[in-house]
Amino acid sequence: MKTYIKEINGISYSLTLEEELYTQALILLSEIEKIGDTFRDGYKIQIGFTVFTLNKQSHNEYTIAAPDYMKNPFNDTTTDLTLAFGIQFQQLDILKTCGVGGEAVRFDDKIAVADNALNKEYISMQRFSDLGESGWCIEGLEKDDNGSFNCVSASEYKPYYAYQLLSIRPSIVWCLLLPYEYMVVFSGDNILEILNENNESLLNGV
Repeated sequence: MKTYIKEINGISYSLTLEEELYTQALILLSEIEKIGDTFRDGYKIQIGFTVFTLNKQSHNEYTIAAPDYMKNPFNDTTTDLTLAFGIQFQQLDILKTCGVGGEAVRFDDKIAVADNALNKEYISMQRFSDLGESGWCIEGLEKDDNGSFNCVSASEYKPYYAYQLLSIRPSIVWCLLLPYEYMVVFSGDNILEILNENNESLLNGV
């Protein structure tokens, strides 16, 4: 863990995170630079999944905080930005692997999850443009003797906040920026397949 002090427009910003993730923080620092000196204590900046908060410590010193996803991110914050930027890194890495641009999802966007789907070894997640919130729907899968997957029928779907899946199957969160009409198939926390809107594999040869 390392604390960095970055001066922008005459104001010092303190951010704490693992050293290997500092390059991810440059996106946030660039946005702060664009704002100039028009913000106030408690100013919020959304960068992808996370809404960061600028907390004033003195006249020209601020610390940067993120929602604490391991507690209640609606009320609790943390100055350890490792998880926030770790999520950002993983999400951008998935997009890079697939060679596609992303569609934003925030930590408090909701995801529709079929009954008991998260208890299944195999699950699928698919993003629909007409579903609302994040657009993602998660369903359980069963694998037959021929190796084919079939959806497990569900009587109802439960909404989960996106951040809640970090403590259940974090790899789901890594895939949340994928575009509408995409599908991802998992075995446990491992990604087996990513299909685009034309049902073409984006993991062939990867």
